Formats: sequence, C-alpha cells, structure tokens
Amino acid sequence: LVERWSLKHALSGVRYDLRLSKSLVEIGEKFDVIAIMDDRNSRNIKRVLPEDKDGKIAKLLSFAGDAGDVFDPWYSGDFKAAYEDILKGCIGLLCKIDDRITREKIFAHSLHL
Repeated sequence: LVERWSLKHALSGVRYDLRLSKSLVEIGEKFDVIAIMDDRNSRNIKRVLPEDKDGKIAKLLSFAGDAGDVFDPWYSGDFKAAYEDILKGCIGLLCKIDDRITREKIFAHSLHL
C-alpha cells in the first residue's frame, strides 16, 4: 500500500516525505484546529483529549459543509477519492481561516499553475 501511495503521488507531485508526528496533548495546546478524517480518529483523540472545550476538533470535510468521513483508501485502494475529499476539506479550511480566500479565487489561481 505504501509503495502504491508513494509511486502515484510522486508522479503527481504530491510530497509525502514531509510528515512528522507530535503528541496529541502538544497539538491540543498549540493549535487552533485539529482536523480529523473520520469518526475513528475522533474516538482515538477523545481518549487522549477527552474535553474539547474550545471546539478545536472537527472533521476535515465539515469545513466544506459535509458531515461525512474522508474516503479511506486503506480499504478500497481508491486514492483519487481520498485526495479529492482532502482537497475539498483543505479548501474549506483555508476559507475559514482567512475570509479573504474564496473557493473561486483558489480555483482561478489553480488554472494558472
């Protein structure tokens, strides 16, 4: 599975080698948003951070107006669907972080790349 991910995304220009890991407690203290992929992530995070007083934990797709889970390629091998879900959620998150950013501006800019 990792080889498939590596090959497909290396060819598409998506970098996967910049990953790093931090403890959830450190993340909870330092960051304003903890974007999760699915309900399983939510359950696991709540074991370490049982209280989310500030409402930091949210499904990534919720930023795109979707209450669903990010499509999991681990079970299906469909990386394209996962990529599209993650892109949609990230665009929504960017728009939430900075209200000067709009989906239209992002798509207009991407046409010129």
